[in-house]
Amino acid sequence: MMKDMKKTTAIMICAILGIGCAPNVSSLNRHLEKGAYGPALEEARNDPAMIAHLAALILEREATEHPDRAAVMVNSLASSGKPGKYALKRLAHSTGVTSRLAGIALHRCSLPSDRELDSYLSDSWSDVRVAAARTWSRKIDRKRLENMILDPDPGVRVEAAAGLGRFEGEKTARILAQTVRLDPDPKVRARAVVQVKSLGTDALDVCRSALNDESMGVRNAALRGLCEIGSDEAVELIRDRMAGPMTEVTVVAAAELSRLDHEDGKRRFLEALKNRRSNIRATALVHLDRARVENPGKIRLRMLDDEAPSVVLTAASALLKGADPTGTVARALRRIVKEGSMRASGARDMLAVIGDPVAIAEVKEVLEQGDEKEVTTSLKRVAHAAMLYDAFVSLLKDDRAKVRIEAARSVLQNRQ
Repeated sequence: MMKDMKKTTAIMICAILGIGCAPNVSSLNRHLEKGAYGPALEEARNDPAMIAHLAALILEREATEHPDRAAVMVNSLASSGKPGKYALKRLAHSTGVTSRLAGIALHRCSLPSDRELDSYLSDSWSDVRVAAARTWSRKIDRKRLENMILDPDPGVRVEAAAGLGRFEGEKTARILAQTVRLDPDPKVRARAVVQVKSLGTDALDVCRSALNDESMGVRNAALRGLCEIGSDEAVELIRDRMAGPMTEVTVVAAAELSRLDHEDGKRRFLEALKNRRSNIRATALVHLDRARVENPGKIRLRMLDDEAPSVVLTAASALLKGADPTGTVARALRRIVKEGSMRASGARDMLAVIGDPVAIAEVKEVLEQGDEKEVTTSLKRVAHAAMLYDAFVSLLKDDRAKVRIEAARSVLQNRQ
């Protein structure tokens, strides 16, 4: 009785102070240390909260045992509510890269002290530097960002380029222009070229030069930068790229010109949606919102009748961010499944996410009987399907580590 009273008092104190009482997961941990995932799940199965903590423990152990995977596991835990937070606190008391990553995740809402920040940004582990850059680059001062743009890891440089976009001045413009011209990574060059405000008077010339970059991603980013500049000369540069045979870059140029409300851009963009090549139609759908054409929803609904599965799935993916009251999207997806193309499994998984009973039954069968690649691929696509929660839970005891990890992430996204 005294023991129960102490437990009740502790819970009341936690409630009054607004803090959570850390769960006792020691018995679950002992099972996991022995590789006994079945018994661990059996112990937790009747308690949804403990199932969530078991899923967090699985990710926690993966981070500890495989430091090269720690960044991915920590990111998953950081968005997993209390189970993830408790796991991160335990990881923060470990050692090495995992401890450092957990520390960053636990303090992502506020900038650490100068000493701690410099320690993270100069860490020998690139994953730590990248995590710190992604977490705090929008708050870091200009001088640190100027140093970060020289980091050997492109992940840090991408965030530094974005962070420098908050500042103006001759030195910042020069650094960003050099980055666009000389950085070996196209993602870094693309991030730098869209910082037109910080590029200042050099922005037009920098974007003009980037239009000839070997990377299509950089060329597309340069077109977006020109759109942001919006001057007559910038518009003519976009128009030049829109001319000639229809390519994916042509579509992007048309979208940017359409965004600026130029009729020739709108016409060219709408032509792309009717192009005979499916990759052009799909590219136009991806940039539909950017183009600001009229009735984008109706356009997507029309594209559900497209003959190319890739186009249908692109349209359906955007439409499913809202409701599907008439079942139009579901019917289009069922057609793709019935046709049995290489995109059929993607359409099936989309149907499962929106609650189609036939698709849910088929996905359950895949999760129960599929090979490792089939199961993990499907888990990534249906992770938000709450109706598959029990199937996710059952896979926490799977013998295959990759399957357990994806199942754990799905459980945490649908924790009850």
